[in-house]
Amino acid sequence: MNLFLSTSFFAFSVFPSSYTSWDKIEIIGPFLVLFGIIWEFKELLSRLPDGATDTMRGAKHIREILAALIVVFGVAFELVVVPHTMKEVSDVKYATEVLRAKNDALELKMRPRRISMEQMANFIFLTEKIPKIPIVVSVFNGNPETETFAVDLRRMLSVAGFQTNSNPTLWGVEQHPDQRFHQPFDSTNALPWVAFIAYSTNGIIQAKIPKTETTNGFNRPIVISSRNEDIYYSIVLCLEQIGIKTEPSASMDIAPGECNLVVPDKSP
Repeated sequence: MNLFLSTSFFAFSVFPSSYTSWDKIEIIGPFLVLFGIIWEFKELLSRLPDGATDTMRGAKHIREILAALIVVFGVAFELVVVPHTMKEVSDVKYATEVLRAKNDALELKMRPRRISMEQMANFIFLTEKIPKIPIVVSVFNGNPETETFAVDLRRMLSVAGFQTNSNPTLWGVEQHPDQRFHQPFDSTNALPWVAFIAYSTNGIIQAKIPKTETTNGFNRPIVISSRNEDIYYSIVLCLEQIGIKTEPSASMDIAPGECNLVVPDKSP
């Protein structure tokens, strides 16, 4: 028994200081079980000599009881740390999920913007009941990633039946390297993928919210108006539904009734 206590104390004291009490108990528990089982087997295999006295038999019985108690204590230690271990596992899983979510968000942020075939098909469906007018797509000093996404947007609009404006540059996208895109002064959002620019003197774009019909999991706009602002705004609603982040931006630098879909450079 003294050997057991001395060994346990030694085992508990030699752990590195970085180990918590839970860590030490978690390690000592199996050690006690193993120690107790070995002692039990030793007592089981050892036989008393012929003519053993009652005192010798009593001492052997006590040793067997002590060995069993050590096993019980070891199992108890293991059971005590189970809730703590389960919490640690849960915490690790949660931290892993948080880290994975951050990595996915970072990967998505770094990934070039592109429009998939599924998004294009959904956009065509969503804009079926919107009047088809020429739509202006512009970039301001766009880098290759921005220009590529602008061409994707232009192609999707064309496939959906929206014509190119009368004076586009390469690939149907207007380029204005002398201009810069800026968000409204009160905006705290990251740059959108597409900005809806329309004329306004008070910072509010005068566009009517269209009626919609719910079909195939979408809210499809039904547009009767022929106003550019109303049609562009309905297109923006469709872009949002296929996962393309948009943001309205009023401007006094364009003519009344004039609208534009501007593709800003991607947020850093």
